[in-house]
Amino acid sequence: MTYLLKIISVSIVASVKYFWATPYAYGLKLNTWEALFFIEAGGILGFLFYYYFFAFLFKD
Repeated sequence: MTYLLKIISVSIVASVKYFWATPYAYGLKLNTWEALFFIEAGGILGFLFYYYFFAFLFKD
């Protein structure tokens, strides 16, 4: 798997299920700083996506 696909997949996993992102990044053999950065970025982007998505759904 190419490096870019590894990064994207870790970010996507973090945005959906934050708990599983750490072992997933470890399994892809990312180093500590790469894993930390992309897990945090994916988690934040996932939060923002769901926050604004549900704000749109529940708008009066």
